[in-house]
Amino acid sequence: MSMLTQEDLRQIESILYKPEEDELVGRRIFSAKTDWTPGAEEIGYDSYNRNGSATILAAGAGAKDVKLVGNDKVRHFQKVFTLATGFEISRRRLKAIEASNTLGKGPQINDETLKVETSRRFINELEDEIIFNGAPDHGIDGILTHPNIISNAATNGSWASATPLDILEDLRVAKNDLEQDTFFKARVLILDPTSWNILQRPFSSETIITIAQWLESQGAYFEQIVVSRAMLDAFNGPSFSSNIFTVVDNAPKNVQLAVVEDIVMIEPDKDFLGDEQFGVLEEFGGPMIRHPSAISVRTGV
Repeated sequence: MSMLTQEDLRQIESILYKPEEDELVGRRIFSAKTDWTPGAEEIGYDSYNRNGSATILAAGAGAKDVKLVGNDKVRHFQKVFTLATGFEISRRRLKAIEASNTLGKGPQINDETLKVETSRRFINELEDEIIFNGAPDHGIDGILTHPNIISNAATNGSWASATPLDILEDLRVAKNDLEQDTFFKARVLILDPTSWNILQRPFSSETIITIAQWLESQGAYFEQIVVSRAMLDAFNGPSFSSNIFTVVDNAPKNVQLAVVEDIVMIEPDKDFLGDEQFGVLEEFGGPMIRHPSAISVRTGV
């Protein structure tokens, strides 16, 4: 039995379950599907490459002349795996907390806050890593590593030396990649921190409006702009050799996240010295990429 009171445990859990704004970037973009059977070890979903079309039938034409829709469907199965970390509270520290509670001072776990926050951040960062770069050893594709996403070099090269109009042209072309047949809508723009800072430049020498402000004021461009380190060369996996930006249609019919069991703290386990270890776990099945053509990446920015 833990030496911590229920109030102590509630205070720990309140820290664990409240991520910072810069965590869980993937969940700010994509919705989580959580209605899985508890304990599921595998999840399944269908992905589609859009094909077929409507046909004008002349007199004498028949069923053989109609291009059928939806034949290019693939059933995917992905293992659910456990994201795990943990933290320890020493017996000496537990005794100090117990003494504080006995004196009526209430929960005293402030010194453990960093351990709890770090455990939460480790789990959340690993989830984001899987969402963007997949888990090749487990057969899971990320939104940047799926073989059927749209990927092209930026039209005007590095944004460091590009004009505002060059940057807008790069964004327009990437947006057009998604929207050219009107099936998808470029709802979200994902940028690396460096590119986001470049967008803070004035749009021109004649105005104080920045490129970012201009973009955000034009609803026809993107509904949401998200900054993520996953777009940096150092974090975007082996698929790219540069900073990138990504445009996605994040509708649930296109991409969702398989969260079988959200982050949870396991009852503490006490070792023979009286120190207590707390496990922090999440059961995650990765991104379900139903329509990879809803993802457009531009490299070399």
